[in-house]
Amino acid sequence: MPRYATDYPVASSPTSADTLMIVQGGADKRASLGQLAAFAALNGGVTVTTKTASATLALSDGDWIEMDVATANTLTVPPNSTAAFPIGAVRNIHQRGAGQTTIVAGAGVTVRTDETLKLRKRYATAVLVKRATDEWVLAGSLEAAP
Repeated sequence: MPRYATDYPVASSPTSADTLMIVQGGADKRASLGQLAAFAALNGGVTVTTKTASATLALSDGDWIEMDVATANTLTVPPNSTAAFPIGAVRNIHQRGAGQTTIVAGAGVTVRTDETLKLRKRYATAVLVKRATDEWVLAGSLEAAP
């Protein structure tokens, strides 16, 4: 059974028995948008939440959060005591508007990344993954650390 989105030719589709594993790897393990769309459609798609101002991540937000803001803005990751996301929760952050989006760690929260907490530019996307009670990992199209 294929395990990675890249195990499928672009023209083929996964079945309900298949499981997608997202792993960090070389270009040969990166899925095309078409392959990822096929997995999303199989699982009912993603829920999109659009924010038009700075905001705090909420349990009611969808899997895909669009920051559609014209000026610099923030998305705050709240402490577990405020919003108890399950460990392993994944939220995709997309900077749809022209204003640069910065991810902000709430009180007692740690956001780990190898770059800055700022999305690189308009249309950049990053992913937040909760790995412990008040610890998240941020990866994606981020502004380089100085």
